[in-house]
Amino acid sequence: ISNDLISAAKKYAHTNGPGCVVMTKPIIIKSRVSEIQNQEFEAFFADKDNVTMSMSYKVDSKTNLPLLYLKDNKKALWDKFEATYPDGIKRASFMARLANGRYVYRKDLGGLCNICNEYGYEVFDTLINIIQLNINEKETKNRLIHDVEKLRLHLRRGFENELSVNENGKIMHVDTINHCLLYTFGECNNQHKSRCANCDHLFTLMQELITILPENFYETIQESKDKLHYFLAHQARK
Repeated sequence: ISNDLISAAKKYAHTNGPGCVVMTKPIIIKSRVSEIQNQEFEAFFADKDNVTMSMSYKVDSKTNLPLLYLKDNKKALWDKFEATYPDGIKRASFMARLANGRYVYRKDLGGLCNICNEYGYEVFDTLINIIQLNINEKETKNRLIHDVEKLRLHLRRGFENELSVNENGKIMHVDTINHCLLYTFGECNNQHKSRCANCDHLFTLMQELITILPENFYETIQESKDKLHYFLAHQARK
């Protein structure tokens, strides 16, 4: 009960006195969500640009469907949804569905867990800083920074989009060994016919940095490489 409603009731009783006619209850009209609007909502949150599916078999207790981790805060997602579907469901319905559905938002670190922040983000800033301070040749410096940024983009977005999971949350065999979650979990007995050049670039880039940079940075580069391996495993298992 809102304060405005209590205030209005007191004012009505004071004006009309004891035994007055009971106030007429306001008529609340609820608009039904159409099937098309339902499909628009489901399509929006089936897009890997907006969510990451849980790949560790975690399910929502209410729906028994795999959890979906939001890639942005709720306001930003609403703005994007409204721009995509201007005739879609209203904001209140959108937020209610997020609150009561299988959608998870990590409030810490603006939506990132600690592992994603330290292992998938800060490590790239460290590498770029080392390159900027210790490589004098401009062309080489710019190329390496570009390679680091390209790798960052792939590991943050491209890698997730390459992973294959069914609608029921089941994982399946993929011919590309870097993207086969069954292989990651040690459960794949099939042959893999190809490798991902973008994923393999992690190894070639780190080896080049070890070759070019002074010896006192070897430990930092190896530590960065280990963190990125851990980040990839974390992305595959979450």
